[in-house]
Amino acid sequence: MKFDRVFLVSMLFAILLMRVRANALDELHPRLFVDEWTIASIRENIEIPGSHHQEAYDALKARVDRWDPTVYDTVFGYHEATLAKEAAFMFLITEESSYAELAYDMLQQVALNPAISPFDARKALARAMTGLSFALAYDWCYEGWTPAQREWARSILVRSLNEWTEFEYPEEGWGKGTNHIWEPYTSNWVAVCQGSQVLMTLAAYEETSQETNVYRDSAGAIVPNLSRAARFAAIKSQLKQHLQSAYGPLGVTGEGISYMGYAASFLLPCLHALYRTGDIYLHEEAAKHEWWKWILYASSFEKDRLSIQNGVAATGGIGGIGTASLLLGSVPQATLPYYRFFYDRFMGKLSPRSPSMKYDEDRAGTVWALLFYPDDVISQDPTGIMPRMAADTLKGAFFFRNRWRDENDILVSFMTDGDWQTGVHNIPEAFQFNVIAHGNKYAGSPGGYDKELMSALFVDGHPCVPNSKKSSNDTGTVEFYEVGENGGYVIAGGGRKYARLGLSSAYRHFRVHFAENKNRAVIATLDQLESTENRLYSWRMNVGDKNGTRGISISAGTEGNRPTFLLQNGDGGYLKGWVLHPADAEIEPADPLRISTTGAGARIMVVMVVDSGVPQVGAFDGEGLNTQLTLGERIVRYDTEANRIAFDTCSNAVPNPRQSATMRGSGLLSVGYRPLARKAVLRIIADGSATRSLAVHNAAGKLIRELPVVRRPGQHNIVWDCRNNRGEPVAPGAYIVTYKAGRIRDVERVIIH
Repeated sequence: MKFDRVFLVSMLFAILLMRVRANALDELHPRLFVDEWTIASIRENIEIPGSHHQEAYDALKARVDRWDPTVYDTVFGYHEATLAKEAAFMFLITEESSYAELAYDMLQQVALNPAISPFDARKALARAMTGLSFALAYDWCYEGWTPAQREWARSILVRSLNEWTEFEYPEEGWGKGTNHIWEPYTSNWVAVCQGSQVLMTLAAYEETSQETNVYRDSAGAIVPNLSRAARFAAIKSQLKQHLQSAYGPLGVTGEGISYMGYAASFLLPCLHALYRTGDIYLHEEAAKHEWWKWILYASSFEKDRLSIQNGVAATGGIGGIGTASLLLGSVPQATLPYYRFFYDRFMGKLSPRSPSMKYDEDRAGTVWALLFYPDDVISQDPTGIMPRMAADTLKGAFFFRNRWRDENDILVSFMTDGDWQTGVHNIPEAFQFNVIAHGNKYAGSPGGYDKELMSALFVDGHPCVPNSKKSSNDTGTVEFYEVGENGGYVIAGGGRKYARLGLSSAYRHFRVHFAENKNRAVIATLDQLESTENRLYSWRMNVGDKNGTRGISISAGTEGNRPTFLLQNGDGGYLKGWVLHPADAEIEPADPLRISTTGAGARIMVVMVVDSGVPQVGAFDGEGLNTQLTLGERIVRYDTEANRIAFDTCSNAVPNPRQSATMRGSGLLSVGYRPLARKAVLRIIADGSATRSLAVHNAAGKLIRELPVVRRPGQHNIVWDCRNNRGEPVAPGAYIVTYKAGRIRDVERVIIH
């Protein structure tokens, strides 16, 4: 959330005046999200032809003017509440009394309908939705309603706040295990239910009320509860604990992006409303979580708005429920141009969907699109500026993206799943990966609890202990990660999850490399598995999503006596894979796709290319884990010494020692490293006549430093100060030193600490 000290001081002064007026005369409305300047700005922007605001407003008006709640989301009867909220916002913009009357009519239908009543303790999530709409409609339509209408709506808010206290006690039969609102407050229910109550309290000016709530115990007796003010403070405390325990630095949760999107559609309005009314209690904690970055890396631009999955999230990602638009008001100012660029293509003007299906159309999200869209910010393409990999090491979630252009962008994720949360929807995800590219999900996660649909490693046919719910005993570990210029590298440990499956050790290497100036990615995995008994190991990929392959064909074959598989769609995109080791692994070209081998221990190395057009043909050299796969200008191999998957360019690749003794180990080059001085001593032998060069490349084959070579014959020591050609210190890691003397080349490796 953005924070400005001058703005806060002025806001606090305005709030003081507002409270004086509210106590002396009447409540001052609107109070939440809008003021005269905001409304004037929106009115001005919707008059600009072809603008975001004009198109979003036209879509909003077309929906509301139908006076038909069934055009909205029908889950739990949310549609009447949604129409009330949008009609109330239309009243703010137009000042037409018919919109205020429509909002009031919809609220009456909600309050009088037992199926969706805000007093039904059995439907907490529905109560939160209707309560949020009551709060905003009451605040925004206040000046358009009669005193009697105001009093009725306010009485509903106050009564509902009282009724909430009954719901939270387990003796009523709807306690733990049903509403999920208890310590450590990790469930999305906390954001939804308590966030809604904050908005209801603020709309009714009840945050300082000393009126005492009551609830009825199981015998029907009335029991006094906290005052409204004390309860408001307790709710904020619960929300703070929720922020601290439920979300990682990227806003990742164990429940998944859909659950996060749903929770955030309540949590973000709550945070905005508190801040705008001068309450900064949650501001500092909220600012630690970059929900916007998770969405930016994990959501595609294709027409169905596919998103990378994790947890038990549904396959559709955050959909149109308002979160993407709400985040426009939460992104740091320096990053807002990049998020606006993304938003325009994901949800806004440049989205491939029809105008009526854009701007967060579900559950009145278009309101937020009009309130928070930064029309004064110039959008900027994140490609080349944002890193190709984003890491949430607390939750063990890693996201890779090559560009932000269109539906053909390549999005990849990898889960180490090092965190477990009690009281939430969990699923064991260690070693799981996802791939979205060219408008298709090539590899997906279950989107539910069907563990058989994981894209992960299975042991004896299982991805985790059979019939077990995820607990702290089903987590993995983050062993290593590195953000690279063209992708990134992660190593996950099997942790307790694979130990419970009988493995003495389990590691999965996962490396993604995006090609420069091409919409192509190379993805490599290496599983290192040990057991005291023979096991059946299955490298699995769930093609498409839980509903099937989404039209992707699956086939298998061989190249260079190695197994291969090919996934293709009708638009020319493909994902092709090669099994480098073991060469005798069996591929089952079905959904899920399986690569299987047996033994007490195993090493399974798979390389995949995601691209479009004619599928690439690979060339192999070497045997076992020494196998090198050449894909055009790229060589993929396992570096035994460094214990890393290496991506080399053909011109700078380390030759296979089986190929030619004259290419390596000729004795012309030796390397020593002095860690305290952080210097490498390169000892070369020159004969005085040959053309020479001495260069350092990183593990990906990129030239790091060219060093001068002495011409006179003899042995010479050349010191590399571990800096690149620009004089900048290099990052720790493995580097390749290449010395060429005429037609002879010698290569050595140095590890920089």
